[in-house]
Amino acid sequence: MIIRNSMILVDQIDMDIARGLHPWDAVIDATTHRLRPIVLTAAVASLGMIPIAPEMFWSPMAYAIIGGLSIATLLTRPSYRPSTSLGSASRSRAKNASRASERRRLW
Repeated sequence: MIIRNSMILVDQIDMDIARGLHPWDAVIDATTHRLRPIVLTAAVASLGMIPIAPEMFWSPMAYAIIGGLSIATLLTRPSYRPSTSLGSASRSRAKNASRASERRRLW
């Protein structure tokens, strides 16, 4: 679920960049736009495990899913913006470097 949310965020960021937004603005816009669906999806999945948590057989799995979803959602949320903007900054530097080498080759 966390990987799917990340893929949706990356797709949203790419669409925003294609629309002409600056990469940093695209990251902020996509993460603020997708915050509620990500949190609600994780909350519903975690709350859905509560009825089977008291069961003797299913309790370890339920607690692992609840803890894993909660921690993963909390940890990936603040770290997503800086890591994505660093990736887009390195991509833009690579594009600029390839353009500069192409210009030198033309001269």
